[in-house]
Amino acid sequence: MRRFLLILALTTLGLGCATAQARDLSVSLFRSPSGGIHCRASGDALLCTVLTPRYSNGAFGTVDQRSASVGPVDEPGTGDPKTVLHYGQRWHRRGLSCTMRKSGITCRNRRGHGFFLSKATQRAF
Repeated sequence: MRRFLLILALTTLGLGCATAQARDLSVSLFRSPSGGIHCRASGDALLCTVLTPRYSNGAFGTVDQRSASVGPVDEPGTGDPKTVLHYGQRWHRRGLSCTMRKSGITCRNRRGHGFFLSKATQRAF
């Protein structure tokens, strides 16, 4: 009986954590679980930066209501966000959305323009 109650309690706690992580975020600052990607929303735009071994100074991706771009950046400049966008979780704000995966972050606007950022790859679409 104790074993059954322990399994039930652990299962309930696990489901609660999964539900909490599944909620969408709309905060202005967030980071990846690893801390390697930081994002900041300002007005109708979003800037994400990633420090990578490929780029000694890092890389960025930005998206707004009209377009998206990626490139090298001199410094991350997004501060030190405390809020974590967990793997599989979505962020959305003012027509922009991002999904965090273990492979990296994908962000886009309503028109479908956006970017993908990871330690190995940065591309706009």
